[in-house]
Amino acid sequence: MDPIEFYFLILPLALLIGLLVIVIVHFARKDKTINSSELETINQLMQTGTLTKENFAEMLQVLVQQGIIKESSYETIGKILDESLNDAEQAMVSTD
Repeated sequence: MDPIEFYFLILPLALLIGLLVIVIVHFARKDKTINSSELETINQLMQTGTLTKENFAEMLQVLVQQGIIKESSYETIGKILDESLNDAEQAMVSTD
C-alpha cells in the first residue's frame, strides 16, 4: 500500500465512519435519557405523596409546563411511573 493512498483515502474514510458512528450513538442515547434531576424531582414528589397513581398524568403536565422536566422525556417518565405504580399496587394487594 502506498502511503499516499493511506493518507488520502483510507484515513479520511475511517475518520468519516468513526464520526458517523458517534453521531448515531449520540442521537440514540438522546431519545432515551432522562435527566437525573428530573428523576430526583419525581422521586421526591412520590415520597411526599404529592404524586399518586390517580394524579401522575396531570402532575407530569404541570412539571412540563413549569419547565422542570423536558417535554421529550414526558412519555418515557409516564411509562416508567405507570409501571412502577402498578407494580407497587400489585405488591400491596399480594401482601394483603
